[in-house]
Amino acid sequence: MDCAAQQSSELTIIITTFNRPRMVLNAVHSALNQTLESVEGLVVDDGSDQKPELPDHPRLRLLTLEENEGVASARNAGARAARTRWITFLDDDDVESASLSRTRMATIPLGPPTWCKDVQSWISMPSAGTVAQTCVGESREPSTATTNCG
Repeated sequence: MDCAAQQSSELTIIITTFNRPRMVLNAVHSALNQTLESVEGLVVDDGSDQKPELPDHPRLRLLTLEENEGVASARNAGARAARTRWITFLDDDDVESASLSRTRMATIPLGPPTWCKDVQSWISMPSAGTVAQTCVGESREPSTATTNCG
């Protein structure tokens, strides 16, 4: 992902996959086809023998884990690698409606975010207008130390 795309994104859709290189493409396309344009897609390959062949897109990245560690570890790796203020998860066998990310972002209250060392879950309930993020371990204020852009 180039720096301009990184700085303009506000939501990362983390898609974990293991040995389903064709199936993950549907999830990737649904992430990239969101009506909210400030979305980055992050595919976490959890040590697959069959590597996914992803489209070349400025808002899509691939993180490859050396060994299969399970979906929870893959999600945490994706959460640590995300470059955006907000994250959500999408299974490799699911697709999102094109407006879901826009709806999610509309439910987030304004204010400073809390970042988690390890994320357990991020739950959005648009009908109730609430968002909850459950942290595991220490929480901290956002840091720009992980960015490669000036």
